[in-house]
Amino acid sequence: MKLENLKKWRTMMKLIMENIGKVSHASIDINGITVVAGENNLGKSTISKALYSVVDGLSNYEDEIIAQRLQLVFQKIKESMRGIRKYSLFECIDAIEFKIGEELEINTNPRGRRIGKYRGLVTVQDMSEVVKKFEEGGELDEDDIELIFEKILNLLDGSRKIYISDDEISFENIDIPELLDNVNEIMSAPKNKILMRLLSNHFNKEFQNQVNNIYDKNLKAKVDLIVKDKSVNIDITENKVTKISDNPENLWVNVEYIDNPFILDDIPSRMIERNRYSLYHGTKLIYDLQKGISDNAIEGYILDEKFQEIEDELLKIVKGNLKSADMHVGLSENDSDQIIDIKNVSAGLKIFIIIKTLFENKSLEENGILILDEPEIHLHPDWQVKLAKIIVLIQKIFKMHILLNTHSPYFINAIEVYSDLHNIENNFYLAEQTDKGTMFVNVNKNVDKIYKKMLKPFQDLEDIDERER
Repeated sequence: MKLENLKKWRTMMKLIMENIGKVSHASIDINGITVVAGENNLGKSTISKALYSVVDGLSNYEDEIIAQRLQLVFQKIKESMRGIRKYSLFECIDAIEFKIGEELEINTNPRGRRIGKYRGLVTVQDMSEVVKKFEEGGELDEDDIELIFEKILNLLDGSRKIYISDDEISFENIDIPELLDNVNEIMSAPKNKILMRLLSNHFNKEFQNQVNNIYDKNLKAKVDLIVKDKSVNIDITENKVTKISDNPENLWVNVEYIDNPFILDDIPSRMIERNRYSLYHGTKLIYDLQKGISDNAIEGYILDEKFQEIEDELLKIVKGNLKSADMHVGLSENDSDQIIDIKNVSAGLKIFIIIKTLFENKSLEENGILILDEPEIHLHPDWQVKLAKIIVLIQKIFKMHILLNTHSPYFINAIEVYSDLHNIENNFYLAEQTDKGTMFVNVNKNVDKIYKKMLKPFQDLEDIDERER
């Protein structure tokens, strides 16, 4: 991460949103540890999803725009060849797209397309002008298209998987002027227009195409992210981003969003490539967790002295590492050669395994963002306290922005106690239902409001018990 960007992320961050899902309004300071509490089904997770969508959508977005252009241009090339019956034609096109992406240092194989057998046959040294146009912007011309077609033919020939003779392969019937018009409509599209599409995809993946106010879909939704003295302003109408600030800050920060410990059960035994176009936070989490899995458990991990305190606390709970073996992922315990299938590991232990793996493979980075939705849900109160201590230490040492949703008074109290012990800044918000949706109230000066709300069911039970006596 660039130094100037690191400095920005050490300071104030605020998320402001209107008419998103069940939330009518929220203005959330995300500094130190931010705790959001409230009853079920009021939209606490809406805050998490919105923050993830904005931050991950703006993270390194300029490379994402290049990747989008490259992907869409080659999709148009494929569409122009729909009538050509040729074995492996589209795989060869994908391989050329991927190779150009490699030159641009971006991943354009988002769906794991089978191109491995063609990658070694593709060279793009003579395509420097085409590569430059994708990188810097600029329309393709007829010579560029003909060069791409020539590459496709050469790759088909080199692959030795031709089922019809060479003289039957012809691109003569392709309408080159029409193809160029379609391609250059993409190449000349303003960056902000492509970014709006990217952000729309992010929001819709997280919200299942229900981004706008669910009580009144005609209300325009707004999301503003403020970092220090800079802001990004986003308008959303009918589940589409319709307006965004000009040239928003390119965020060089990693965000991890953990809301389901059972995501460990979904980790395949073989490494997947990061699927930038799926965008969903669960897919990103699986990818980042896999960076900690190999045939050998993580060994000899050298920690800076300042990180050792976190590692010590994690090792008190998780006495092993994730490991891949026999086509499954499991927990390899330090004192045993056995690997416990991850599906047989307790739900409570899984949240600690996730955090430990992300910590050790450096997915949790300094000044990054960590979002936790009800991480205590499967934990005994004793482990809730231990988890709170670890979260506070992560914030203290990594200077992370941590957003935490919870229902547990034990957990909140533990966060308070350990935060006071380590001089960590906290913010507390309470969800309140209104006629127009949920609003979030800052209760920093009266955190007891949260405890009263959470302890009300116990009081109700006591009242019932007294009446029955």
